[in-house]
Amino acid sequence: MKFFTNEVKVGIVVAMAIVILIFSAFIVKEGEVRGFRTKEYTVKVIFNFVGGLKETAPVRLAGVKVGQVERIRFIQEPTTKVEATISLKEAIQLRENAQFSITTVGLLGEKYIEITPGSLDAPIIKSGATLIGKDAVDISEVFSSAGEAMEDLGGIISSIRGGKGTVGKLVADEELYDNLNAMIRNLRDLSEDVKEHPWKLFRKGKEKKK
Repeated sequence: MKFFTNEVKVGIVVAMAIVILIFSAFIVKEGEVRGFRTKEYTVKVIFNFVGGLKETAPVRLAGVKVGQVERIRFIQEPTTKVEATISLKEAIQLRENAQFSITTVGLLGEKYIEITPGSLDAPIIKSGATLIGKDAVDISEVFSSAGEAMEDLGGIISSIRGGKGTVGKLVADEELYDNLNAMIRNLRDLSEDVKEHPWKLFRKGKEKKK
């Protein structure tokens, strides 16, 4: 009687396949193993505007991932705000004056929370603490401000072309422009002459004393 019958061999293969599937279920991106995560603690950060921040978004400290956003919800106190619950690795000890900012990878990339470490003399943040974060930048406001700046620049250029203001008068008045250029040339010539013949300065000084 053979010990490893076909049925036993099939059973071993199936069991190994199940073990591999269970183990692979723990594997996630970036080489981390889900289910074997290091100990973590959570804190809550309040924002007025999160600009598209999503749950599971990374949380970074000095550019290194140290946690992630676990939950995002609205709160009333008394105005509507957004509360982001984030988990952090237990080894990461933050100070109460640390700053939590929502930023973007690139101009229109993924949103994440960047932590700026606080000073060492501040108390350590405890698990469950509630902090105030720095809101995300509203891209529409950035483009709006850029548009207003371009309009202002266009107005300044139009004023210069129209001869308004000191710069405008300088550009529009050819005689004034030529005189200024002549004065600059004279100063340049004088500077070059002094460099080549520095003794002239002493000679002129003696002549004045006479």
